[in-house]
Amino acid sequence: MFDAYDTGCKGRFPGIFEAEMTDRGISGARIAILGAGGQIGRGLAEALDADCRLDLFTERPGRLRTLLGVAEKGERAAEISHTSDFGRDAYDLVVNAALPGDPKVIRGLGAEILYASEAVDNMTLAYLNQQPRCKLLFLSTGAIYGNAYNRPAENSDALTIPVNQSEKTPCYPLAKIVAEAKHRALVSRSILDVRVFGYLSKELPIAGGYFLSEIANSLISGKPLQINRQNFLRDYIGPPEIADCVGYALNTPAFNRAIDLVSPEAISKRRILALVCKRLGLRCTVSDAADIDEDNPDWPRQLSNRAMEMPGFEPIRPSSEVIIDELSRCLTLHANLDAQISPAPGEITTGVQHGTCG
Repeated sequence: MFDAYDTGCKGRFPGIFEAEMTDRGISGARIAILGAGGQIGRGLAEALDADCRLDLFTERPGRLRTLLGVAEKGERAAEISHTSDFGRDAYDLVVNAALPGDPKVIRGLGAEILYASEAVDNMTLAYLNQQPRCKLLFLSTGAIYGNAYNRPAENSDALTIPVNQSEKTPCYPLAKIVAEAKHRALVSRSILDVRVFGYLSKELPIAGGYFLSEIANSLISGKPLQINRQNFLRDYIGPPEIADCVGYALNTPAFNRAIDLVSPEAISKRRILALVCKRLGLRCTVSDAADIDEDNPDWPRQLSNRAMEMPGFEPIRPSSEVIIDELSRCLTLHANLDAQISPAPGEITTGVQHGTCG
């Protein structure tokens, strides 16, 4: 039913969390992660669990200890604390991954997302005023470009705000624009805003409404996946790519900019299905046609070269490798779990539908 594609997956990342982290130049660094209970926060904590000191801040410290399997006085070089305890120690880098990314949670928050975003951002910026040598990595999203999917985003794109129809104000993109504008104004501070378009890790919520969640659910349950013929393009990165940004930030003397973190190669729905069918044994049927429509796919909101503009930094895995690597880890995780622990509301990750998790 589907074409056979050369995936280019060569198993480049087995054991990366145990063996390759010191290559990112994080040895001896002390890093604080806000929103460590979210999907990206947890993935990053695991990816950076090497020769560095991690301070993980969350609204639910006990729950995060359970999720990470960390005892109160474990051997792991990390401390797990409540968010209110942030700011008492000196860090080389602060990672702000605190806001939710689940579209249902975001819609439920409405305009409250503006207050929540500013509260956490102001807390981190106040900390930078006290510790000017500390650097900030702010995890943003492609939502900053708005909701157009008919083409990739461009440098000249603008987000339209309906001034006299406040009920239609896109609060989530606006929150990101406000935060980035504040960061660019602080020219003497080292701040890197990392826009994530598609994020995938072993902790993909299989009960979620994302396309890759449906694929994972089908693989775990053994039931064929029912799909329609609409095609689309997506771009995925995972914990190693976020960890590479951390290494870049720690080892670059000074910076103040935003980047679009994308893989070297996006992937279409048609190719995703062919890839997962071939590599992981997915079974699927098209509900309304004989094949996937290749005409007029919608695009991820991405600038495919923006991450490449940072000297010394280049994402390695194409989206195809991210999908196979992380889906395989997700399947292994669920095979070893007696019961799934669902993500905590309000602490998922950054991103938007058609992006973060699929």
